[in-house]
Order: sequence, then C-alpha cells, then structure tokens
Amino acid sequence: MDDFSDAGLDVWSLDFPGFGNSSRYPEMDQPASSHHAIGRAPECARQLARAVEFIGKRQGIERISIIAHSWGTIAAGLFASEHPECVDRLVFFGPIAVRKSAPPQPSPAWQYITSEYRWNRFQKDVPDGQSPVFSEREYNPWIEAYLATDPSSGQRTPRSVKVPSGAFADIEAAWSGSLPYDPAGVAAPVLLVRGEWDSVSSAEDLTWLFNALANAPEKQAVTLDHGTHVMHLESGRTRLYQVVASFLQRLPHQLDAKKCTCHAIIETPKGDRNKFDYDPDSNLFMLGRLLPEGMLFPFDFGFIPSTLGDDGDPLDVMVLMDAPAHTGCLIDVRIIGIIEAKQTEKGKTVTNDRLLAVAIHSYEHEDIDSLEEVSKTLLSQIEEFFISYNKQRGKKFKITSMDGPKKAIKFLRKGIQAHKQSQKK
Repeated sequence: MDDFSDAGLDVWSLDFPGFGNSSRYPEMDQPASSHHAIGRAPECARQLARAVEFIGKRQGIERISIIAHSWGTIAAGLFASEHPECVDRLVFFGPIAVRKSAPPQPSPAWQYITSEYRWNRFQKDVPDGQSPVFSEREYNPWIEAYLATDPSSGQRTPRSVKVPSGAFADIEAAWSGSLPYDPAGVAAPVLLVRGEWDSVSSAEDLTWLFNALANAPEKQAVTLDHGTHVMHLESGRTRLYQVVASFLQRLPHQLDAKKCTCHAIIETPKGDRNKFDYDPDSNLFMLGRLLPEGMLFPFDFGFIPSTLGDDGDPLDVMVLMDAPAHTGCLIDVRIIGIIEAKQTEKGKTVTNDRLLAVAIHSYEHEDIDSLEEVSKTLLSQIEEFFISYNKQRGKKFKITSMDGPKKAIKFLRKGIQAHKQSQKK
C-alpha cells in the first residue's frame, strides 16, 4: 500500500470476513464439518460492493480501481460484471481461470493454514537451481504477523490460522469448469499479471482469461520473470508494484463522441515561456525547451490521454480558456476542430496535426462548437505562432487545412484505437 500511496494513488485495503483484521463468521466457532464452505465469491462480491459504496461516498467519487489477487479476482470479477458503472480499472494478479478437471469435492466450512503450508507456498514453484524468492530472514517476521491475525493461533500445535474455505471451493469449482462470473461482462480496462513460475495461474490460464474478457475496452497481459503466485511478497515485488502503478495511473480519454467532449491534460499554460513535456517513465512534467525573450505560448497546450499519434506520443491539443491552467491540470474540453499541417526539417516533411478545443467551464468560449465559429483573427494568430515557433527551431511550418469537429473526432478515434492496439502488444 505504501508504494502505491507514494506513487500518488489513494489506497484502501479490504479484508474479507474471516481473514486478517475482519470479524469472523459465527460458523468458524463450530465444527468445520457442520457447514458448507463459507465465504464464497457471491457473498464476498456483495461485501465488496458495500466497501466500494462506502469509499465512493467518503471520497466523493463514482468509480474506483480494484486490485485483486488469486481467488480475489473471482470476487472482484463478479462485482465488476454486476456493477460496471462503479469500476474504473481492474488489476488481476495471479488470476483464476476456467480449467477442465474433475468435479470438486465438498469442502468444510473452514480450515487451518499452518506456517509450513505458507513456507511451501513460497518455495514449491521455484525451479531447481534458482535462487529462493523469499528468504527465511524475510519470512520469519512475515509469518509471525500472519499468525497474529488469528488470536487463537497459539492455542494449536503447530500454530495455525483458521480461514474460511470458500476461496478454496471457488478455485476448485473454476478448475472444474464453473467460474462464478462471465469475463465478457467486465467493461473496464483490465491488467492481467502473473509470475512466470506461477502454477496456480498458468500461462494458459492468462491466455484463456485474456480472450474471455471480450468487452474490456483495454486489456494487457504481463508475465514477470522469477516470480510465483505470491510475487507481491517476494524479492521481485517492486517490479510488480511498478507495472500495476503504471497501469492505474493512465488516465482515460473519456471521449463522448456525440457531445465532442473528452479529457485533456495541460502541459504548457498560456503566457508561459517554458515548454513542458510529460514524461511517462517518471510520471512527471519536464522542461523541454525555452522560448526566446518576448515570445510566449498564446494558448494552453496539452494532450489527450490514452491516445497515440503517428509520432508515438499522445495527440496534441490546444485549449481555449478564459484564464491559464496549470501544468498537469486535467481539463474537460469540447473538441471544435483540427488544424492539419506539414512540418519540414532538413528536407524531411512530416504531418503535425493538432486538435483545437475549448474548456467546458468557460464564459468566453462557451458558445463555440466548431472551428468555423472561431474568429479569423484568432486562427491567424495560431498560424503565426506556429510558423515563428518552428522557425526558431530551424523548421518550416505550413497549415494545409482546418476542419471542424466531425473530422477532429475521426482523428481522435484513430488515436484512441492506436493506443488500444499498443497496449495489447
């Protein structure tokens, strides 16, 4: 949690009943054979729904991203398919998929997890000749903290933690062909990630689930080397954290084609001499260059997130606003047109098209819906700025056409599709 918090994310953790610091089921005080497995996925999906509702109200947000591991991906997948309006992005680490094995055997209500079981969980998937992924020096304090989650653990020999059997029952059911949710019902972007030595979530499992997530607007499948099913605790865990944080920090474009609205991120504010560029590796804005004395950016310049242009960068956008924004500011904008241009340097000519938009929250520009409604004086200023801007960098700039929102949205859709394709590689 600390790593994600340090990355700027607002992080919450959830222990389902029967685990960690949550309350225990009454059935756990009775013989395990007295009841069927408790804590199954449908019940836990309802618990997750209550947690999401609480977080949403507390933070004043409508959607959240969910990170789930192993069996937790079943409960999270069920919740996401039943409440698509509540989910922004999903991360399934070591996800459970459908297999075709023998029918599952009846499970008791609960079972014991010993230190020996946990230690074997960390070691059994590591191939012979490979270095351990979790040393005893790291394991000993971890297992003590784990055993302490059950106040009664010291009353048994060997010490153990009593847990609901629902997770084990759900995994067995999935491996015999019955997954409690339909992955095609998930409508949020999804990251699937596993360790290369993970036997619980195999390469075949990842492929099956990737294909089954037929309606996810964006999906990635990542396999990290030298990791098992519990890579989040292993020596290579920081690589897992980085992959997950990078996926969660990607902002959606939020395109509404009918209204011609979307998100824009401002890199360089109006009236600034400094040209700032977003650096995705550091998730920071870096100073790219400095304009000559007396030359200022006449508009707010930025990009549309989750898009990709021919130059390998997100699509550029100029935003007309009543007052300058700040670098890194997320703005709701209305696309009003596109300026198509050619840029020549050392005899090589490339396209350098830019979208033009107005801020949704604007008094001065609130009635502008199309480039045709922008004054010729303003458009001339835009052209003159780009000619001068490129000239001082040794380039020639020529506008070839200016078109309205219809062509601009077509251009934007192409950039969105290009970005989606890049995420599948």
